[in-house]
Amino acid sequence: MAEYTKFINEIKSRITKAQNKAVLSINAELITLYFDIGKMIDAKQSIDGWGASVIPRLSKEIQNGFSKFKGFSERNIGYMLKFYREYKDYDFLQLPVAKLEISNIANSKLVDSEKINLLIPQIPWTHNHTKGSSFLTIIF
Repeated sequence: MAEYTKFINEIKSRITKAQNKAVLSINAELITLYFDIGKMIDAKQSIDGWGASVIPRLSKEIQNGFSKFKGFSERNIGYMLKFYREYKDYDFLQLPVAKLEISNIANSKLVDSEKINLLIPQIPWTHNHTKGSSFLTIIF
């Protein structure tokens, strides 16, 4: 019976690890998407002279086109633009997801910019867009 309990616990542990990896992958993909949207808006505003009024219009168009998806309110799209501007100088999009576990990054021998590059896609969107890089500074 003890052997069976150990076996079940090993399976449960493996399931939990797989679920956590899946969540990190989905989060990283959303972070990348939001960064790209912010980058695209920034380019239109900087190069083509578009103003802030593009954000409400874009929000309505996206919500009409993707009615089942949430996260494209005017406020959230504004956060995407802010997020891009905050992190545009980092290389986090070039790195494989979850290279290190979050708990090990702060204590690793990586320099701070490398740590930030690894952390950005692992931090949930609500923390990324509301805290900016100051959130990352707290970790170090």
